[in-house]
Amino acid sequence: MESAGSIPDNSCTDRISCLIFTYKKPDEVCKLANKIKDYVDEIVIVDSSPKQYLELLKRKIPFARILSLPPIGLADLWHQISVNACSNEWIINIDDDEEPNNYLLKDLRYIIATSRSKVLRILRIDMKTGARERVPRIFHKSGIILTGAIHQSRVPKFGWEDLPEKYLLYHHTEKYRFEDMLQKAYKYSVIESYHLGFKMLYLISRKRRPYSEVVKKCPKFGRLGWLLLTTGYNVGLMIIKALKTRSLQDIALLLFYHVSVQANIFKDFSNKVKIWSKMYQVGGPIRFMGFNDIKEIDFQILVEEDGLKNFERYTKIRLKKIDNQDER
Repeated sequence: MESAGSIPDNSCTDRISCLIFTYKKPDEVCKLANKIKDYVDEIVIVDSSPKQYLELLKRKIPFARILSLPPIGLADLWHQISVNACSNEWIINIDDDEEPNNYLLKDLRYIIATSRSKVLRILRIDMKTGARERVPRIFHKSGIILTGAIHQSRVPKFGWEDLPEKYLLYHHTEKYRFEDMLQKAYKYSVIESYHLGFKMLYLISRKRRPYSEVVKKCPKFGRLGWLLLTTGYNVGLMIIKALKTRSLQDIALLLFYHVSVQANIFKDFSNKVKIWSKMYQVGGPIRFMGFNDIKEIDFQILVEEDGLKNFERYTKIRLKKIDNQDER
């Protein structure tokens, strides 16, 4: 891909929104918004912080649109509402602990104007560990399926295009105490246990692989089928990740996470099976929760400052509501 200067400016006619999710990081968000504002047409910030943080953002970056949504444990669940709030079809999504390099910003319009796909993956580099991964952060609304599933929130409809490695996102990892890292891992393991069955069935069955048909048949065997499906996926993923991990601390966190996922699967397993089945029927956690339309959300339930409490309470209420509808 050539430099953006090699094409006329008037050929880059697509308008672009920047979508930023944040929680209690006003300084980082303000710095990011000021860095990117000259390269996009709109900045939409989704903030789940307490009100004092919201007011601070409004004062410091008045040029940004700020959408205040309660903490839900996982920002991915707010993706559909947030994407709907963006007025442009092309979106670049950047987290509040990430920073795009100058090449990416300066060539952003050129990248979109010359793209062959509606989903573009950027190379993200962790500034602490050096870990590198491709993340789908530039996309057209028509090219993406927003499931809201943990670690698998965006599913491209027609594949993706990988940008050259000169375009980067730098991930600035916070310095956590080990106890804090365990607490964060446990929170995500609880959420994972509610999403795992859907992820396995939906994502694997979309791929044309020899085992896809076997995966799709597992739920027909009832709770035993679901147990084999989710346990096999969870343990297999743990082994694959462990083989790629070098740090003893990271291995300990990895084992803790996947063991916690398995333990949480067994908690209220009958209802977990119902939730996975319903999520698969409607197309993911976002639609299961009713978070695809802001008018459908009962914000009176989402009153806790603890996002995980909000998540579990709302999930159980949604399941009960859907069960009552099915009985009619």
